[in-house]
Amino acid sequence: MNPFELSLSVRGLAISERDGPGTWISAEEIFANLQLASMIRWGAVLSEVRLSRPYVNIVRRPDGSYNFSDLIEEFGKVRSKRIEEDRVRRFSFNNIRMVDGSVDFDDGPKKTRHEIRGIHVGIPFLSNLPYHVDRYVQPSFAAVVNGKEVSFKGRSKPFQESLESVFDVNIANLDIPYYLEYVPLHRSTRSLPPSWT
Repeated sequence: MNPFELSLSVRGLAISERDGPGTWISAEEIFANLQLASMIRWGAVLSEVRLSRPYVNIVRRPDGSYNFSDLIEEFGKVRSKRIEEDRVRRFSFNNIRMVDGSVDFDDGPKKTRHEIRGIHVGIPFLSNLPYHVDRYVQPSFAAVVNGKEVSFKGRSKPFQESLESVFDVNIANLDIPYYLEYVPLHRSTRSLPPSWT
């Protein structure tokens, strides 16, 4: 922690699985830089958020559950409580970056393994402060999924009622419905037209 620059770094993060010895999540560095404007605007204002070389190990068990299914259930309970509070937490995050991330996915029932490498995410600006909600958020994403390149860029107003959004997606020879089977959500919430392959 650097109190003069209001910055915080977490290096060498490693979290093991709850019921196993393997690494579940790790990261070379998590860096955040807070601005004094946070005190003036009554919300978290970060000039930079950077996640360097993050890694996630996902395991699909024979019963269809995942090695993080319990966390999804807990998150759902916490989220419901926060909605009941009716309190909006203000924030403004700038220069959000994920650099060289990777994911390993072991599918136990199908006895297959998937690899995602070179994950790069960039979000120059993200804020729900009242005077920023009409500005476009311009995210970008790139990765190599099982040897196939995937990328997209776009712009969106996620905190406007209109949710105005435009995305330029670059995906070649990737069977999207096949991968949607792995999303740990109810099927009705993740359906896509058959032509999206």
